Amino acid sequence: MKYFLSILMFFPSFALSESRFDEGCFPASQMSLTIKSSSGGEVSYYYRQKSDSGECLIEVRSSRNGKESIRVRKYEIGEDSNIPKLFSESLGFDLRDSVKLHDGSSWVIKSYLYQNFSIEISTPEYRAHERGYQKLLEFRSFLRKELESLDES
Repeated sequence: MKYFLSILMFFPSFALSESRFDEGCFPASQMSLTIKSSSGGEVSYYYRQKSDSGECLIEVRSSRNGKESIRVRKYEIGEDSNIPKLFSESLGFDLRDSVKLHDGSSWVIKSYLYQNFSIEISTPEYRAHERGYQKLLEFRSFLRKELESLDES
């Protein structure tokens, strides 16, 4: 019985600490972009709705040694993030891209905005214009800039 109470006491504090970074955001992402480098690091961007009709952009960075950093930008009601529009524009690439590189980055895109889908792209930076990934790279730059504004304030 003591063990059971110990587990119960531990669980609520763990659950609170896990959800602290995205408080007010719905748990389900409408879109995510995860970029994995061949060196072992990873960065993920999540776009979620807020419970008060606003929007959230969440960045989770993980290093090879397991350290994690999180940044969240919350958009208020009436403040348009342009994330869904720019995300849609970034999807104009050819799905029949046959380039598969073993060294570089791997980009995983998941979306629940329109149709549910998931796609993994091998190093879109390589011959980006020829392969049609220019808008995708611009979308990633946009996400970075949106979160960098948090560091400046």
